Amino acid sequence: MNLSLNLKFKKILFYIFIIMSMVIFINPGNELQADTSKNIKIRPDISFHKVSISRVGITAMKDHKIKLKVSVKNFSPVKTCTGPFKIKVEWRNNKKRPFILLSQAGVSNLCFDPKNKKSNIVTRYFEHLVKSGKTNFYKITIDPLSQVNESNEGNNIIYKDYTAVPMISAPVNMNTQINIEDRLPSCEGIDLIIKNVEVIRNTSGNIFIKATIKNLCTGSCTGPIIIEVDESDVLGRPGGIEQQIGSGIGSKAEYTMGSALGIANDSSRTCSYTISVRTEGGCTEPHGKTGNNTFRITIDPI
Repeated sequence: MNLSLNLKFKKILFYIFIIMSMVIFINPGNELQADTSKNIKIRPDISFHKVSISRVGITAMKDHKIKLKVSVKNFSPVKTCTGPFKIKVEWRNNKKRPFILLSQAGVSNLCFDPKNKKSNIVTRYFEHLVKSGKTNFYKITIDPLSQVNESNEGNNIIYKDYTAVPMISAPVNMNTQINIEDRLPSCEGIDLIIKNVEVIRNTSGNIFIKATIKNLCTGSCTGPIIIEVDESDVLGRPGGIEQQIGSGIGSKAEYTMGSALGIANDSSRTCSYTISVRTEGGCTEPHGKTGNNTFRITIDPI
């Protein structure tokens, strides 16, 4: 009788052991739960999306009124928001002198949302005057007060310069014209092409570019039309020089830049530039008709 009871008791203990082992295997305890509940903090990474300088006017003394366009982006790998922070622009006209403050602009909040790419970028504008024949050097800093704890603090400064090249009234040593024939007999909407480009290089090596753009189609629109000369392949920096040449365009209409874009350069260098036309605001080219908006030119040394 006692033997039978002992066997039953041992069987009960064995089943209890099996059940407890399964519970431990399925739910190892608070230690694993604590590990899985830890929050991994992803820090934002704010850096430059695009920086460009546009000439927006010329004074009676031939000095250049310019506008710096600074676009910054949150490059976080996941959805994050950060702010506030500032964008600071400093300048000097002599490399031996320290930079002095031009202006600052604030950003209250900058998010990264993979579902809304437009919300990931903010743009601020800064205006300045460059004396004719002089070069201004600019230092642009994101978050100069270190208000944002970023994953990469080493990509928050960029340098740009702008030379107010004196305008000339006649070609010197070089006068190259590139003509693009109209290719479409009729179309709806707008389709912009760069129809004609005049490239001038003076004896100092400075380059002047004057372009004519045309709308091949019968539509019209209202919005800024901008010519851009990209010098990244020459100077190894993002962005380029821009000039607005119109505020909309009509059916089959064409515009010629009122004054040439001046680019400082060395007369001994071979230079390649990408020239493009683009629209902003309410002026858009439908059906992806942007493949004929850009071409490259190469200019030989004098």
